[in-house]
Amino acid sequence: MRTVALLCLILIGPTGCISASPGEESAPNKLRILLTNDDGYRSPGIREVRAALEGAGHDVTLVAPLDNRSGSGSSSTTGGTLELREQGPRTWSVGGTPADAVRVGLGVVLEDRPPDLVVSGANFGQNIGPATLLSGTVGAALTAMQLGYPAIAISVGIDPSELGAEPRFASTLSAFGDAAAFVARTIAMLQDASGASGALLPDHSVLNINYPARRADAVTGVVWANIGRSASFEVGFERSDSDTVRLAFGSSEVQETVEGADTTLFDAGYVTLTLLDGDLRAPVGLSDDVGRRLGDIAP
Repeated sequence: MRTVALLCLILIGPTGCISASPGEESAPNKLRILLTNDDGYRSPGIREVRAALEGAGHDVTLVAPLDNRSGSGSSSTTGGTLELREQGPRTWSVGGTPADAVRVGLGVVLEDRPPDLVVSGANFGQNIGPATLLSGTVGAALTAMQLGYPAIAISVGIDPSELGAEPRFASTLSAFGDAAAFVARTIAMLQDASGASGALLPDHSVLNINYPARRADAVTGVVWANIGRSASFEVGFERSDSDTVRLAFGSSEVQETVEGADTTLFDAGYVTLTLLDGDLRAPVGLSDDVGRRLGDIAP
């Protein structure tokens, strides 16, 4: 094991600072994949995805946060140093956010061997509706996209009723293997369809996959979806004592208004697919409406 302090956090380390094992030339169907997540490099979801990708013959390098950094979106560390530790063969932990892990993976660990694809997950919990923007899993994939790499985010749902059970979220744990196999099949289909261009996904896009916490034979189907506005449940805070608050789960009271929403379809047992491009602009009609309200606004 070794620990390396990264200075300046532009994360383009000095030449030869760290490099992955050289490996052999890739076979035609073998991809170099950077695997990350927001639950930490030891999480069961990322282990299952790694096993499925390596089982499909891909060259996988895992670079993920040292600890659970869920809900961090695309946030990045902007000062000081980060700890980068080699935890095993082609396995690295980063003392930062999921977006940090992607930047370290691309700019340092795989500096001399850029990947063909970045995969983020499998996350412990669905990233649909409003949670899409908050998700560190999706944020890591969006960071890779912004740096010019095709990326896939994969999340597996949780059932809030299993929060107090032992083991916690047993149905999620049981579904990780099937979700990982689904990712491997998805990548194989993208490879088959890429043709002469070799592009796995359209430029500047992320494929966001959400897999329900069900047995494979109980999944309703696979469907393309729009990002909804409701949520299966809400995460908030409640007062613990006079000086602290604690995490609290509650039922959502927001009614879904988006047609073909991922929230509705996911709750019905579908695997939902959504293509993201990182563009947060409102539709033209809404922008025009606000423009009329502002009129001839001057600086």
